[in-house]
Amino acid sequence: MAIIETDLSRTSVSEVLDRPSLFDHPEMESFHPAVRAWFGERFPDGPTPPQTGAWPHIAARTDTLVAAPTGSGKTLAAFLVAIDRLYKAHDLGESTDGIAPGGVCLAAEGVGS
Repeated sequence: MAIIETDLSRTSVSEVLDRPSLFDHPEMESFHPAVRAWFGERFPDGPTPPQTGAWPHIAARTDTLVAAPTGSGKTLAAFLVAIDRLYKAHDLGESTDGIAPGGVCLAAEGVGS
């Protein structure tokens, strides 16, 4: 299981300002162009550290737990990969039924201590 734990309070202003454009961002390159365009319109500052840390693991179908503060993009990290798979299957003319056979996309929210 991959565990991605981040503390956004450690992100400096220069790290945010130095982020590359979404189309140059390595973690966004694998996403369908429509997914990348939507993400870029909604989140012009780019992906968050929890998202970039989680995407490769989620895409590889590795059990992944993302522990990060509220509002850091955990839920979107989980679902964006699933949405991307739907777009890619559609483009290939494949059925979207069973797009993740044997897989589950589960997001547990509000599970504080």
